[in-house]
Amino acid sequence: MESATDEGSAPGCLLLCVAPLVDDAEVRQFLQDAGAGGMALLERRFYDAISAGEVPSDFPVSARASQVLDLSRGLTMRAQMGMPRKTLLKDAEEAAELVLLPRRGNAALEV
Repeated sequence: MESATDEGSAPGCLLLCVAPLVDDAEVRQFLQDAGAGGMALLERRFYDAISAGEVPSDFPVSARASQVLDLSRGLTMRAQMGMPRKTLLKDAEEAAELVLLPRRGNAALEV
């Protein structure tokens, strides 16, 4: 987020904004590989946190890693649109709290 909020930074991210629009198998494969690599790093960090007792053993690692990627991409896009850094940092802290919330039970939703 720091580079996305620096004065004079580029107004968008090639990988997130343009590359997905390219109709090319190699570009799509590159994006899939990059996404998988990011997921693997986040999942490894969450497993390390489980081992260290920082999060519970039933922490939903894959789901939360995916949420972190989605949240970080959204924050980056908002930074590129000019959202103030202070606001983005506050929102990032709140997003981290959401990601680390304990799992909800498997009770059926009430309608």
